[in-house]
Amino acid sequence: MPKNLKKLTALQIIFIAFLTLVIIGGTLLSLPISSKTGQFTHPIDALFTAVSATCVTGLTVIDTSAHWSLFGQVVLLLLIEIGGLGFMTLVVSIFLLLNQKMSLKSRLIIQESYSLSDISSGVRVVINVLIISFMIQFCGSVLLSFAFVPKFGLIKGIWYSVFHAISAYCNAGFDLFGNSLMLYEHSPYVLMVIASMIVCGSLGFIVMMDLPNYKKQRKLSLHTRLALTTTTFLIFGGMLLFLISDFESVSNNPFIFTMQSLFLSISQRTAGFSIQEYHLFSQASIFLTIMLMIIGGTSGSTAGGLKTTTIGVLALNVRSIIKRDKHTSFKNRTIPQSVVKQAYESVFLYFFMMVIATFALLLTNPRFRVDQLLFEVVSALSTVGLSMGVTPDLNVPGKIIVGILMFIGRVGVFTIIYSLNAKDSHESLYKYPEEKVMVG
Repeated sequence: MPKNLKKLTALQIIFIAFLTLVIIGGTLLSLPISSKTGQFTHPIDALFTAVSATCVTGLTVIDTSAHWSLFGQVVLLLLIEIGGLGFMTLVVSIFLLLNQKMSLKSRLIIQESYSLSDISSGVRVVINVLIISFMIQFCGSVLLSFAFVPKFGLIKGIWYSVFHAISAYCNAGFDLFGNSLMLYEHSPYVLMVIASMIVCGSLGFIVMMDLPNYKKQRKLSLHTRLALTTTTFLIFGGMLLFLISDFESVSNNPFIFTMQSLFLSISQRTAGFSIQEYHLFSQASIFLTIMLMIIGGTSGSTAGGLKTTTIGVLALNVRSIIKRDKHTSFKNRTIPQSVVKQAYESVFLYFFMMVIATFALLLTNPRFRVDQLLFEVVSALSTVGLSMGVTPDLNVPGKIIVGILMFIGRVGVFTIIYSLNAKDSHESLYKYPEEKVMVG
């Protein structure tokens, strides 16, 4: 590893690696070979698309199917895969192919990338992530090919199957149809395959590796149990709320309507595939979508947002406060106070950035309503990729703001803060006198 890199912290390297990937991707997408017209793509639009793909968001200012050539689509898919699985999977793969040993610094980066508690298991975790991810993506591609090959032909059908399977698993939300999945809004088969891929990607790599071991150990980690509990509640709770909201215009068939509501509950929270134009949604459905986007997927996954485990910890802490219990517990385990504190910090920072970004967009793009811009901000910050049709019409400052939000949402606000402030944390040797302040 170069001497300059050795001076950097693991979080700083993660930050720089994502930034480098975005720049390389943006450069490739701006080339004439990446567009169907054979002309250069505007650097801002190319860079925005690269950020969206690397940060597995799906917000676009250019029609993916109409503008990008096969080369451009392949670049997009590689950015989605590397951005979704984490650039360290690529690094470990190269080390394994070259039969090289991983340095301590590299292992620290892996630990930070996947939120691991044990540095020694890093390489094994990455290998398992690669195996599990490619297996799921392969199965998803095969299942989707049964629907896409008969409609688009063998070559195009297989390419569409692979592209959308990877896009769904990485919770990216990119599509090659030009109108997301509206073409398949009445196809429960396609919707459920895509939804299953989204769930697998949004549960997180730690959960996906923990589940197969349940038969042997008959035991799941607290993280896995909390993630599964919260995710299940959000999926079926969201489905129920979509069912009772004004979304009947999508289909009069009760079964199709139920499947669509289930798909929306899953996709609107993380991936951002849509099956209907948002002007046909009720205000209740739009509000529900914003709330689901804010929550997002599970920590250590391809999804963004506050994370299901963060919301779970907050809910458990509120329960303990109501019960006047000094400890936050779940499944006969006590959650450390430091974790509870970090959950509250995450919520504060998320809403702080959401408010600042919305205000900035209102200043730079005053022709849009506040609800439209708030929707775009939450979608970008949570790396969901849903849009009310605003993003393509944003001016350059607006696109830059949304691009920064997508980057923050994928890399993580704590990663950025700690990478910019490399000072080691230390506990002060003294403490000021306490004094109460009225709150609430």
